[in-house]
Amino acid sequence: MAALTSAQVKNLTTDQLVALTSAQLMAIENSDVGALTTAQVAAITTDKITSLTSDQVAALTTAQAKSLTTLQLAKLTTNQLAAMEATDVAALTTAQVTSLTTDKIVSLTTAQVAALTTAQFASIATDRIAVLTSNQVIAMTTAQVKNLSTDQLVALSASAQSHGYSQPLDIAALTTAQVAAITTDKITSLTSDQVAALTTAQAKSLTTLQLAKLTTNQLAAMEATDVAALTTAQVTSLTTDKIVSLTTSQVAALTTAQFASIATDRIAVLTSNQVIAMTTAQVKNLSTDQLVALSASQIPYLPTASIAALTTVQLPTIETRDIAVLSTDQVSALTTAQTASLTTDQVAALTTSQVSVLSSAQAKSLTTAQLVALSTAQIPYLSTASVAALTTVQAANDRDTRYRRLVY
Repeated sequence: MAALTSAQVKNLTTDQLVALTSAQLMAIENSDVGALTTAQVAAITTDKITSLTSDQVAALTTAQAKSLTTLQLAKLTTNQLAAMEATDVAALTTAQVTSLTTDKIVSLTTAQVAALTTAQFASIATDRIAVLTSNQVIAMTTAQVKNLSTDQLVALSASAQSHGYSQPLDIAALTTAQVAAITTDKITSLTSDQVAALTTAQAKSLTTLQLAKLTTNQLAAMEATDVAALTTAQVTSLTTDKIVSLTTSQVAALTTAQFASIATDRIAVLTSNQVIAMTTAQVKNLSTDQLVALSASQIPYLPTASIAALTTVQLPTIETRDIAVLSTDQVSALTTAQTASLTTDQVAALTTSQVSVLSSAQAKSLTTAQLVALSTAQIPYLSTASVAALTTVQAANDRDTRYRRLVY
């Protein structure tokens, strides 16, 4: 058979071609295989199709590959299929691709996988999708990933998902419906880089169950802009360990509405760095319960600008033990309106160091009741300027005459 010319091979009748033995079929020159008509290729019996060498299969033209029957494809060995040119695989009909068995799908090379059209990929059954290797999924194009059906996406194994979406462009190509379709048992398989690659819309499409399953490392990897786009329902669903895992950039990015949705038990576990990262707007919008939830170990880390931003309604709600731990810088940052809003119990809780930094303006804003609340241990620490700023009215109204002696 090797002696036959391309023209002679091409002119073999169907019966003559069928009559060839496996050995004779294998003897056809690779260059002559391409001379076979599509009718001749389709006529090769299934018991002889396997006798074609890998080189002969590689020599098939696109038209010849497309002419293979589903029965012939089913009989091809995995080595034969892997030898087929990627361009030929891309020319297969959806019916041909659908007919590929699990072992055939697994045998596809990464080049062949990448060459598949979105229509071909869509025709692959979920049980075949489930056996794709990590390398095959990595080879998937953005268009293929974007066009996966929900069932196909769910069918991907956890390891395949993790390896397959290792390229940010691929993960970003997923639709919000696809992202929401990732099962909770597989969401944890996404790498930190993949989570970081999520778009704002994708992050917002995550279900509360998916968020609950994300590891702390995964959540910390999310872009701050994406965290800021989460709904209040999503933020509310974050457990204590998730809240603690938020980076300072993520904390600072939270909107006032998002921050307001955080439960008090979550507020209570914010780290010192997270408290430092809180914006003035976030602090100013803390509810009374949230402000009370901040512990004595957290309060000193509130920036002075945030302390100065507290409303005269918020400040009086801070517990006396928390007032006592304010830094001298924080006390100095209080406005006169804030100073005047302090309860008598809060004034009585001020340390001598705190009293010593009260400015003349702050001292002048103190009410008679607040002055009375200062103990004899606190009064000596008022600065000379603060004492001088006390009005005769303030001193005269002091029933204990402690300030009258200082002012007159």
